Amino acid sequence: MLVLFLAMTAFFSSKFLIPSLSTVAYSIVCYKLSYGIRMQNQTMLDAVYKKAFVVHINKYYRIVQCCKRFDNCGNITVMLLIFTYCSILYTGIGLLLRETSKTPVVLLMIEGSFTIFSCIFSVVTLLVFASGIPAAMMETRNTFQQLYRSILLEDISISEKHICLIRALGETEPFYLTAWNFFQIDKGLIFNLFGAALSFCILVMQLKSVELGDLK
Repeated sequence: MLVLFLAMTAFFSSKFLIPSLSTVAYSIVCYKLSYGIRMQNQTMLDAVYKKAFVVHINKYYRIVQCCKRFDNCGNITVMLLIFTYCSILYTGIGLLLRETSKTPVVLLMIEGSFTIFSCIFSVVTLLVFASGIPAAMMETRNTFQQLYRSILLEDISISEKHICLIRALGETEPFYLTAWNFFQIDKGLIFNLFGAALSFCILVMQLKSVELGDLK
């Protein structure tokens, strides 16, 4: 069993090596960018009544510009990763649903389970970290919308320029990373992918039941 486990581990390591490394690299960059946006949110909030507020806003928009450049460079990569993981996921489902094969059923079950688990973990990791950037920018918008309302309601003394900047930050639309500009990446995409996989399973099971009915 130990030899079998080591062999399966080596097999899946080689199979998922390039996609996994790409996912890790992409996720790290996404995390750094989203973390930078959140830190800059707090810095801007602390400097609202100071002259350095404008400087911190410029830094914020530079981070957003970095996000856009990162999307331009990596949107094809993330599209290929999603396509690869979808293919691997359907392969794993096919292994679990296979009924006739020369390979022992236990090995098919183990390979299919490992394949599906690895694929799900990688996809969820990729999409969660990628959706961190728009989530951080949404925090920016909500924070400065509340601040703008507070300034208006409480009649706080602040320069007109700063009020305009706060209002502009409150109206900022979140930026979403894309998969080759075909669709935006957010957490909702997780449910879409697994919904498609579930539909695939139901379709295969229905086809099998129809074939069995015809044989009878």
